[in-house]
Amino acid sequence: MKDLGLNKGLENPGRLRQPLVAVTDRFAGFEAQSLNVHVDFPLFQRIALPVMAGRR
Repeated sequence: MKDLGLNKGLENPGRLRQPLVAVTDRFAGFEAQSLNVHVDFPLFQRIALPVMAGRR
């Protein structure tokens, strides 16, 4: 809270919420953008299968 110029008093949670909501919104936007990818799902299915080593 020192970085935001606030102390630990009971009057500050409302003022602390505003910057944290902005950070959370930016992070959610970044995460949505980075997870919006099209991948080759059959490739991942083949990778997930067990690999035969030797006779077993």
